[in-house]
Amino acid sequence: SKNFVARAGGRVEYTNLNNNFYFAPRFSFGYKTGANGQVAFAAGSFQQAASDDLVRINNKLDFEKADHLILNYQFVTSKQ
Repeated sequence: SKNFVARAGGRVEYTNLNNNFYFAPRFSFGYKTGANGQVAFAAGSFQQAASDDLVRINNKLDFEKADHLILNYQFVTSKQ
């Protein structure tokens, strides 16, 4: 259907200070409900390595992680 869209992706990160590897998958779906409306859902995992100066002190530090789930409805007209 031309009213439906899906996207998938991810991010790979590696830090050699503690030999840690992480993969963060992400995906989204959207559906156009009419001329002006759209429903979208997105989910993903996000991470970031601890700063190098902290990992040098404690090489057992893991990545900081957050999982996101987002559901929204958007209505757009020429007046908005």
